Amino acid sequence: MKETDVLLVGFGFSAIPLLRELDLSGVNYTIISEKDGSIWASLARSGGLDFDLVSSYYTSFYTFDLVDDFSQDHYPTAREFYDMHLRYYRKYQDRITVDRVTLIENKTDHSIVHTKSGDRLKAKHVVISTAFRRRMNDALVTFDCSIRNKTVVIDSIGDSANLLISKLVTGDNRIICLQNGFLPLDKLFYIGDTAYSLDQLEAHQTARSFPRLYGAVINFNFVPMTKVLPNLKPIAAYMALVRWIQHVMGRIFTPENFHVRFADTRRGIEADRPPKAHVPNGIIAIKYWPIDAYVRQFSEDLPERIKQGFLLNDLVYFVSEGLVALWEKDKTKVDEIGKTVECNGESVHYDYLIQGDAEVPRLPRITYEKAGRTVDYEYVYRENYLGVIPSVLTNVYLLGYTRPLTGGLSNITEMQSLLIHRMLTDEPFRSGITDRLDEKIKVYNRRYYVTETPRPRDHLTYYGFYTDEVARELGINPSLKSCRSFRDVAKYLCYPNNADKFRQTGPYKIEKCAEFVDHVFTEHKGFTFVWQLAFAYLGYQLLAVAVAASLFLHGWINGYALAAVVVFQLLFGYWAMIPVTNSCPFFGVKFVSFVSYIPMLFHPVSALLIFPVDFLVTYVLRQRPEARYPFNDLKNKKNYREFYEQYKEVYNRVRRPAVLQAAGGD
Repeated sequence: MKETDVLLVGFGFSAIPLLRELDLSGVNYTIISEKDGSIWASLARSGGLDFDLVSSYYTSFYTFDLVDDFSQDHYPTAREFYDMHLRYYRKYQDRITVDRVTLIENKTDHSIVHTKSGDRLKAKHVVISTAFRRRMNDALVTFDCSIRNKTVVIDSIGDSANLLISKLVTGDNRIICLQNGFLPLDKLFYIGDTAYSLDQLEAHQTARSFPRLYGAVINFNFVPMTKVLPNLKPIAAYMALVRWIQHVMGRIFTPENFHVRFADTRRGIEADRPPKAHVPNGIIAIKYWPIDAYVRQFSEDLPERIKQGFLLNDLVYFVSEGLVALWEKDKTKVDEIGKTVECNGESVHYDYLIQGDAEVPRLPRITYEKAGRTVDYEYVYRENYLGVIPSVLTNVYLLGYTRPLTGGLSNITEMQSLLIHRMLTDEPFRSGITDRLDEKIKVYNRRYYVTETPRPRDHLTYYGFYTDEVARELGINPSLKSCRSFRDVAKYLCYPNNADKFRQTGPYKIEKCAEFVDHVFTEHKGFTFVWQLAFAYLGYQLLAVAVAASLFLHGWINGYALAAVVVFQLLFGYWAMIPVTNSCPFFGVKFVSFVSYIPMLFHPVSALLIFPVDFLVTYVLRQRPEARYPFNDLKNKKNYREFYEQYKEVYNRVRRPAVLQAAGGD
């Protein structure tokens, strides 16, 4: 029987950072992997690498590649991403044994691994990295998106479903998407001439230092995109009141926000308890090209850009223009035999039904000893610490089965690789984890889940919170104490928790990484947009208290009323994000107006006029063409109808020439 220190089951994108660390440490390892088993290989064979990624370059490629190319952030194409896969495959292909693992017998201090060819290996440690399986992957590979004038029902929502929608909508197909709410997010928007990608603007570390500020500013609580529904009645009543106030104020002040106009798209999360983290695990998000940013990026060379794979996938635009219909999944009846769907009294015959499901790890069969018996391992994400270290297995690690809500998977898998490497090479560290494993799992789950019962999408995480948890476990997280300048503080708070942030110093330091982080920080102008949001939000909070204090000092209100204002700020402080967000991008004007309000506080009448004046100014600013909510703003989308018709014509000429010729000959 062959023996190895480390056996890697499955070679793919997720395993690359781990193999790099194992090589640097001189650890003996063996790789067993099926041939061309990844979704990327399947897409390449079918010609399906015809799109761009939903995550930016800085969060889609690994730190050790980024530091060799200080490129401007952009959204890579699928072909560019897959070429990177191939480059690493060629590097390691001589180390790969092409086979399929059929059984892993996990013992106390080793595992016996069986393969389809009949081989057996004894491994001290086993790392499994075999990716996911799901039905939507099959649709991406096999579904004919060149169809025209058909009715297509898609029974799930997500980035993959939206990719199919972006192709089908150009063929004048009727598209019905079944959903129970979702979180759409512009993957790029402009503030002035500065472009911000979604995953570079999340300022995750601010959540630890200023959690309340983060909850208001970064989560944009003025229009909540999810609804947490606690079972505990007092908390449920409070949150119901919050949602009602938000709905009313949203209708009045932010009518052009997608989730205000289409209120039933906000996903409800039934909760046993309130979340401790501002963004709990398990939320589904869709990252899309907003049509205005798409025009700025690609309109000058549209045919070539479409050929490269840069597709307009603005689901918010498609829905608002009636190109895609959203039906509530829980209320929709699907008759697969009669090929009809029915909801709220409307029945539609469909031509195609594209079905999705929750993604599930493609794990081989694993057995372990329990109470003197050999039992099968049943995968439950929550029963693995950080999704990596199973509570019931010994020296077995899971790599790549945690997915990001927003930023690229590379951030997560790079940090998971560092954690696994430390578990493989540092016995005291490993013992410290395993001795308290159940406790660590319990603490993590309490922080990031709002239900006691596991859910199918527990593996979806807010990537910057997740990478920070791993970095803290490894002891490589930066701290405010290490900051030596205001610039350092700004980088600590506003720079996203990409893997490169944790590899500037320490045992996993990468040369030139600190320079790269500084380059990204400079490219985004110090993430001043985050600071502007925060200062404007705090300005409105202080202004409300100052107005109340002025009225109190002039005897117009008593102390109870003043206290009520303070309590209101604590309970419903999110209101301040309404004028803040409506002020984008005119923050300079707003800060000047704050200064001009100071003299008005010296008289109770003028103090009372401050907010009416401010809302009037904000309303006027909102009417300007360049005014824009950071996310899901419908105000200007109707101005791009002519461009969309042009886009559709070019897309069909570039991507559907055979179909158009056939139609022309009929």
